[in-house]
Amino acid sequence: MASALIQELLEMFPESQLTYVSNKDNELESLNFQTTLMSKVFLHYPEILLVFRTYNNKGKHLYTFLADGPRLITTNDMTRIVHVAIPESGSFSCLDKMFNIFKDFNPKWTMIKIFLVDPRIKGMGVLSKAFPSAEIIPSAFHICRNLLEYFHNPAETKALLVNALRTAMRSATMQNLQTLHMIIIKYVSKAFLRHMDIDLLLDDRIWAVQRWRNEYESVLYYQNMEATYSKISELFVKTLSFEINICSVAKYIQESIAGCGVPDFRTCNRHELALLNCLPEGAASQGVDGESETVPESAIIIRESLDHICTPAASKLCSKELAIAVESMKLISAENAIVNIQLIENPQHVWDNQRRCTCYFNQFLQLPCRHIMAVLVANKEDFKAEMISSFWWRKGSYSDISSLLSADVLEILNGVNKQQNNGKQFSVENMMDKIMRSLAQCNDVEFERRYNALREMADSWIGPYEQVKL
Repeated sequence: MASALIQELLEMFPESQLTYVSNKDNELESLNFQTTLMSKVFLHYPEILLVFRTYNNKGKHLYTFLADGPRLITTNDMTRIVHVAIPESGSFSCLDKMFNIFKDFNPKWTMIKIFLVDPRIKGMGVLSKAFPSAEIIPSAFHICRNLLEYFHNPAETKALLVNALRTAMRSATMQNLQTLHMIIIKYVSKAFLRHMDIDLLLDDRIWAVQRWRNEYESVLYYQNMEATYSKISELFVKTLSFEINICSVAKYIQESIAGCGVPDFRTCNRHELALLNCLPEGAASQGVDGESETVPESAIIIRESLDHICTPAASKLCSKELAIAVESMKLISAENAIVNIQLIENPQHVWDNQRRCTCYFNQFLQLPCRHIMAVLVANKEDFKAEMISSFWWRKGSYSDISSLLSADVLEILNGVNKQQNNGKQFSVENMMDKIMRSLAQCNDVEFERRYNALREMADSWIGPYEQVKL
C-alpha cells in the first residue's frame, strides 16, 4: 500500500525529496515529491511556475508545478516539472500545508515572481498568502483550454468560435481578444457566461506574459501543454487504486525524462525579461479571486532600460521617481508640445521631447523626474539615453564606480528645493555639474564627508534661520 509505493518511488528516483501521510490502514493520504532533476530545474527557472490540477473519482487532487517563462526552451515538456503534490483534501488548511512543504523543499522559493493558475480553481488565495512576493495570474493555457472544451459542444456555432479562439491563441493582440470576446457574448448561452468569466480575455496582464512567443511558438506551446496535461490526467484518473495511479504518473515521468538534463536557456531581450519584474516594490499580490494591482507594461520597460543605461546611483534615483509616477500619475493637460503634470503637488511643465522639466529634481540632477516618467508611462513610450545627461550613463570608467548609495543618501539626493530667503537662487550650472560628479563618484562614507561640507557651506550662505535641503 502506501509504504510499498514510497519504496518504489525512492527506487525510481534515488536522492529525491519526499514526504507523505498515510492512515491507520496504510493507505496514502497525501504526498509531496521532488526529484533531483526537478530541484535543479526550479533553481535554474524559478521566476514563473505553471500549475496543473487534475482529480480522480475518489476526490483526490494532483498538483503539478511546471517551470515557464521566456528564459526556458525545451523539446521535452516533462522536463519542465519541478514538483508533484497530492494534498489530503482541497481544504484551505491542506493546501496551505502543501505549499509550505513546497517551500521547505525549495529554500529559494522567494525567487518565484509569477504563478500561472487555472482561474476556475477556488481557494488560490491560499497560494497568495503562502507566496506573498509572487503575483498570481490566470493561466492563458487554462483559459483557452476551458473555452475550447465548451466550443466543441455541437449545439454551438462551433466553427466560428473555434476559429476565433485559435486566432487569439496564435496572436493574443487586443484586437483578436476583443473579437473573440464579442463573438462569445453573441453566440454562447447565458449559462456559459455565468460559468466562466470571459472578461479575463480583456485582461492584458494575462496575455502580456505570453506575448514574447511568436505565432509558431504559441501554437507549439499550447499543443505541448495540452499533451502534457492530458497524459498526466489520463494516468491519474484511471479506475484503479490511488497508489497504482500515482505510480503510473511517476513511471511516465521517469520514462519521459530518462537521460535528460536541465532545459536550455533561451536568450531574451530586455522587454521579455521585463515581464518578470511585474510588480512595484512592496506591492501586495492577490489571488485570482480578488483584484490585483500591476504596473503598466511601459513602466516595466522604463525600469529595465534605466538599469541598462544608467549608473547604479542614477538608476535608483529614477526608479523612485518612476514608482511615484505610476502610483499617483495625473495628466492635467497637453497643449502643443508642452505637457502639464501634477502629482499631488505644484504643477510642473515638461517639454523638449520629454527631456526637461521645471521641477527641482530634473533641473539640479539632470535626471528624468516623476513628471517626465508620468508622460512616458501615459504615452507608452520607451526610455532613451538622450533623455539624461551623458554623465549618468553606465559606460567607460563609470561602470566601475562604487556609487551604490544607501537609502539615507538617496533620500538626501532626492530632496526638494525650498524657497530661498530674500529671493536668493542657485544659478550656477557649472557648479551643479561638479557637485553631481562629486556625489556620484564616491562611496557612502566619502559621500557623507562631501555632503557635510556642502551642508555647512549652504547654511553659512543662506542661514542661519532656514536650513537648505540639498
